[in-house]
Amino acid sequence: MRKHKVNKRLYEYYPAVLLFVACRIMKRPCIIVLFLIVSLPLLAQERPEVWEVIDSLPRIQVPKSVILAFKIKYPSINPLFWFQLNDDYEAQFVINEHSVSAEFSKAGKWINTETVLPEEEFNDRIISYVRSYYPKYELDMVILEESPVGKFFDVTIINEDLDLELIFDENGFFLRKAETLE
Repeated sequence: MRKHKVNKRLYEYYPAVLLFVACRIMKRPCIIVLFLIVSLPLLAQERPEVWEVIDSLPRIQVPKSVILAFKIKYPSINPLFWFQLNDDYEAQFVINEHSVSAEFSKAGKWINTETVLPEEEFNDRIISYVRSYYPKYELDMVILEESPVGKFFDVTIINEDLDLELIFDENGFFLRKAETLE
């Protein structure tokens, strides 16, 4: 097995970023995030399997326009890896111990940035709303989404029978129920 020399703090977030990417690609965030919550303490330990997964990811050629746009938007950040989603490119990285993805068009136009928030950073209004209107559900994941049109929270709530996606504005006020997740 190959050993990598990396900053231990950064190493702890690779599994979280990988699982976040899996959520986006598989469109099944609740199952993956539940796995993340249960397994992150185990994955955060020095385990070479994580590096084997990272090494096995397909290498893609990211257009210079996309790399330049990323460097302009995030000048001090180096992406952990890139994914191609149809004609767009998504960079995965960590900022202030948060798993973040930023999506850019092939021409280098920034589309959006998604930041997975830890439970202690959930907006109080969101927590209150979910407890009041969905008492049989639990908060599963809160993602702060930023785009050229503004910021909002994409909130996944779960129960035994159904997973729901709720959308809140940047101040934590409910906007709409987005879709039912299977």
